[in-house]
Amino acid sequence: MNTVVNQKKNLVLLAVLSIAGCSGCASLIYQINWQRQLTTIFGLAHYATTLTILAFFVGFSLGAYLIKRFSHRLKNTLLLIACLEFVIGSYGIISFSGFEVLDNINGALSLTLVDSSTLLLSARAVLCLLFLLLPTACMGATVPCFLTACIFADDERGERIGWITGANTLGALAGSVCTTWILMGLIHGQDQMFIAAALNIVSAAMALITYTVAAPAFNRKIAAPRLRSGSRPPKSNALTYAFMLSGAASLGLQILWNRLAYISLEHTSFTFALVLSVFLSAYAAGAFCSSLWLRNRAARRHTAALLQLAALSCTLIGILVFTNGLHYEQLSRAIPYQLSAVAIISIYTFLPIFFIGCSTPIILNLLSEGVTTLGHDTGRAMMMNNIGSILAILIVGFILIPVTNLYGVILFCTLLLLGAVMLTAGTPKTKMQSQVIYPLGALCVAALLWLVPLDPYGARYFSLYDEDPVWSAEDESGYWSVNEVSSQRGKMHYLYLNDMYENYLQSPAYGSIEGDFLLATMIKPEIRSAYSIGLGLALEPYELLRFPELEKFTTVEISPASIELAQAVWDEYESSPFDDPRFEVIIEDGRIWLEHQKRSFDLIFSGTNRSFYPGSTNLFSVDYLQMLKSKLNPGGVVQHWIPGSPDYQSVVLIKTFLAVFPDALLVAYRDPNRSSVYKYMLGFSDGTPRDLDGQIEAAFSRAPTIFPTTNIANAEQFKAALKIPDRDILATLNVPMVHDDLPVVEYGRSSEKLDGWQNLDKFTQDYSPIALEQYLQSIPTPD
Repeated sequence: MNTVVNQKKNLVLLAVLSIAGCSGCASLIYQINWQRQLTTIFGLAHYATTLTILAFFVGFSLGAYLIKRFSHRLKNTLLLIACLEFVIGSYGIISFSGFEVLDNINGALSLTLVDSSTLLLSARAVLCLLFLLLPTACMGATVPCFLTACIFADDERGERIGWITGANTLGALAGSVCTTWILMGLIHGQDQMFIAAALNIVSAAMALITYTVAAPAFNRKIAAPRLRSGSRPPKSNALTYAFMLSGAASLGLQILWNRLAYISLEHTSFTFALVLSVFLSAYAAGAFCSSLWLRNRAARRHTAALLQLAALSCTLIGILVFTNGLHYEQLSRAIPYQLSAVAIISIYTFLPIFFIGCSTPIILNLLSEGVTTLGHDTGRAMMMNNIGSILAILIVGFILIPVTNLYGVILFCTLLLLGAVMLTAGTPKTKMQSQVIYPLGALCVAALLWLVPLDPYGARYFSLYDEDPVWSAEDESGYWSVNEVSSQRGKMHYLYLNDMYENYLQSPAYGSIEGDFLLATMIKPEIRSAYSIGLGLALEPYELLRFPELEKFTTVEISPASIELAQAVWDEYESSPFDDPRFEVIIEDGRIWLEHQKRSFDLIFSGTNRSFYPGSTNLFSVDYLQMLKSKLNPGGVVQHWIPGSPDYQSVVLIKTFLAVFPDALLVAYRDPNRSSVYKYMLGFSDGTPRDLDGQIEAAFSRAPTIFPTTNIANAEQFKAALKIPDRDILATLNVPMVHDDLPVVEYGRSSEKLDGWQNLDKFTQDYSPIALEQYLQSIPTPD
């Protein structure tokens, strides 16, 4: 009889491990796709993305709380798991339909609360929370149920907590890797959700089958806790708060290493996925190692404290390594870029998260008073851990990042870990506490205070002329800085944003600049209203406001710090675009703002210089371009940046643009001062003007002192840079187009090349009036 019982127990354990893995995988697929869709609706502003992440953890906390609160009423845990998985999968299937409703509600709110950013942010927070509350609460309830379903004796509690935690995290790792490196770019987001839903439905089926075959003999009513939450032993409260601080530190470290990775590598969606993958793999490895440790050993508080102390020490060592300049450039000379990126991220993040993962099963075991109260105890512990994550999001996202530099986040995370160590260790009564843990904690504090002045990337101070560094700013992509270098014409201010792009200002007379944003004005006379996404150094408004016929120039900038920086730079010059009443600056996500406006424009500047940054593909998609076209006045022009060399990525973006603007033209010219080839697509609201030659000549005659700033001094140089895409050749290429839920991205520096397509001449022809006439003949007349 005992043999049969043990076999059934093992079957339950195997089933729950499989369900935990599938559930974790599905959860990450949902999270990535939901977050992507929500950023399309709410925008990529720092606060909007923070609210989206916050909504997830609020749901997780609510689910864990409900298990804690009603654990004494729950009976068949496997049946509850089946119900939870079925609800999550069902919601995943219908959620894509809900995004359209959410978008309409957000549009109405954006128009109603346009003058109150605080109310709009609060309304979006409520919308996001309500939309995600049901599935995330079910996700948060699953882990305590997994533990309750497969742990039958106190002596196996610690080991199985480690196995379940590790399996769930390993499934999440698989979901992250599959979504980012396999599914993204191959199938639409809705199809990815169907895959995740299938995993949930399979998990529900496994739970039902296991309940039917093996579980009735073990299903038990989860006993009510012997003590109410207000009268728990002090050591349990201390451990609970330590676990809360550990959760806050874990999320803070993830934010921290994301920031450092963006500086050390590039700010791409793959960099984020790489950090998340290393984070999850380290956590899963730590949980599995802890499971093996607890197989024949009792859980000890000092063991958990030492593991947390090791995590703190490794964090400080990683920061020290980073500040001393170990970046991917050093390793990429010897090994491929991808491997060097993995190595750098692992050096920074693996060991701290590994030790936190090791400590988690030990603390959960210590917080569990017994098998009969396992649901209540683990529910309470997971709730507090998620509350810690919520606090970290609020403090880091709304206080530290906007107000302080990167070292504010470093101080926050390390102090959280130190607090977790102290609470876990308890008062110094034993030799282990007084002679090992507390002295090492004090040593870590001293090391932290010593590291703070080393700030090569945190503050990113900039100076104007001979002033000392007094001001710093950060935006969502990295860190701004302005460095001063000497030139023959005087001092130059050099703007740097996380390796993304450069702009030059010559002083004191404001000489040569990059004015390639004026290309569209060469073929669009009488521009009265203009719009641009992103401010930069406000060069576009500076040049365009020199046209007397321009009545309004509207710029929407996502980062308040960018506006402050541009104003600080322009304060050094006599003429500033910020002093012109025709210039309007709005803080918001540029796509979201424009989508919900009733205004239209003669000229729209769009695009970013990297199509594979997180969220940036939403500025290259068919959906976005269709929205731009609807916002043009009759005869209006869109000037859209095409980044990268003429490789696979450029072909994809050009083909996508032609799907919306079939009469589009390509401007490609080489800056004589640099080796780069700049490429812009020009799209038209109602067909390309037939007298293009005449309009180009007229543009240079009416603004001879403005257009030379583009490094194109006359009409002949502009015509030489004007290209006509060969739509027939592009149509034969087997490359996809970019959509909001089907981004086409490029990983690092090893982008796929198209054989023979290293030259723009391969799929374009030079401009001439005859070639343009032939090009336009096959284009249907616009409706």
